[in-house]
Amino acid sequence: MSTDKQPLRVGIGGPVGSGKTALTLALCRALRDKYN
Repeated sequence: MSTDKQPLRVGIGGPVGSGKTALTLALCRALRDKYN
């Protein structure tokens, strides 16, 4: 991961019902304590 002050940007694609929202939620929960 980059150490500069740029926002973290992640692209997630896929068809309806493929779990994009669940993946985003899991990523946010996993990274929230490491990145402010």
